[in-house]
Amino acid sequence: MNPGLLLMSVMGLLFPTVLHVTHTELEFGKSELALSRFGSCVMLVAYGAYLYYQLTTQNNLYMPIAEIGIPYSAHFFGMYEEQGANDEILEEEETPEISKWGSIIWLSILTIWIAVLSQHLVNAIEGASDALGIPVAFISVILLPIVGNAAEHAGAIMFAIKTSLTSLWEWQ
Repeated sequence: MNPGLLLMSVMGLLFPTVLHVTHTELEFGKSELALSRFGSCVMLVAYGAYLYYQLTTQNNLYMPIAEIGIPYSAHFFGMYEEQGANDEILEEEETPEISKWGSIIWLSILTIWIAVLSQHLVNAIEGASDALGIPVAFISVILLPIVGNAAEHAGAIMFAIKTSLTSLWEWQ
């Protein structure tokens, strides 16, 4: 099912593009727009049907492991080995630190804050593009992801170094 949805999305992008590039439409722009909108509607309906299918027919895939009787953390950290039905649960369930409404409020506040910061970032990219003479597309597509992920890459390298050193100390 996933390859079919991927193929449908590629065709939904490809057909209007081919129509635009070949200039074969009778009224320039109108049939391209209509085809694009029709493709978008078909993809939305297909995605909704896919979600309905996944959530109704295969709901056991979306059940938390704790409901089956084994905590998720036991699987994740390798503390659980399948030996039988009478295995012990190694950890207790954790209680949430904030309520459901508290988390929704914080999520809303942070979403608005990120939207404001994103607008400032876009304005800064446009200003830098004008001042440095670099195209906006190059800054947005090449430079911004490299700089934005630099902290993540450095954190991953430091974690890998600490993990390997910790495993060496424990092994000796």
